[in-house]
Amino acid sequence: MIRAPFQSLLPMPRDASLMTKVTQLDAKWQWADTQEENTVSLAQLSNDSDYLHQRIQEFARAYQAPREKVAASLVHKQLVAAILSPLMAIYLLTDNDVPCNAEDVFFAKDTQRISWHQSDCTPSQRVSMTERIAFLSHVDERLHAFFRKEYGVSARILWSNSALAFSAPWNRLITHKVDGTQIRAQLAELFTLLPPPLATSIHWLVIRCSAHTLCVPRRTSCCLKYALPDSHNALCGTCHRRSEQAQRKMIEARFIN
Repeated sequence: MIRAPFQSLLPMPRDASLMTKVTQLDAKWQWADTQEENTVSLAQLSNDSDYLHQRIQEFARAYQAPREKVAASLVHKQLVAAILSPLMAIYLLTDNDVPCNAEDVFFAKDTQRISWHQSDCTPSQRVSMTERIAFLSHVDERLHAFFRKEYGVSARILWSNSALAFSAPWNRLITHKVDGTQIRAQLAELFTLLPPPLATSIHWLVIRCSAHTLCVPRRTSCCLKYALPDSHNALCGTCHRRSEQAQRKMIEARFIN
């Protein structure tokens, strides 16, 4: 459904290694073929309250967050980007067996990388793209519940954070000048496979110019990053607090002019 068309959009030789393809989208999307030290399975991550609380407190101190809710929103944004985005890219770019069980995929607390045991990948674990996305949605929902319950982060903020993470592989294609209408069509298909709240948490702007077309995300809620003292009230590039016209002009200035 989605996997083959996505591979056709990435301007790379099909025989390139999976790591090469994934890191071409984002250099940070690396993973370990063996379990790293100080890891937690994705099944247990949302239950590891000591780690999550500590990470939020450390973020709050480091960035002088005015409220714990601000720090929690931004830590959640970091976590889903570190977990969902590379896994989504991996699932899109390989037909090989990769773990789709929360007990078999691990998150390294020190390096913020995902990992799994190669021995966990057996033919019996071959699953469809729909099942892979359902697995990621389940991981996302458990993290969502923690940040909602423990820190009162708005559900709309959490959904938008997650929607950006899910769509990140397509968003990275903007630097390769891939046709935005093709990206928009695939994203529309992806979002039919995600829980309903995600489907309305991001809008897609198609920006046309003489040479090519861009597709960029626009959140329907704010991640609260502007509230950090060092941000000087600056908004993220996808924030709905900026007018759509202003966002279009910003994107045009960055990628077209």
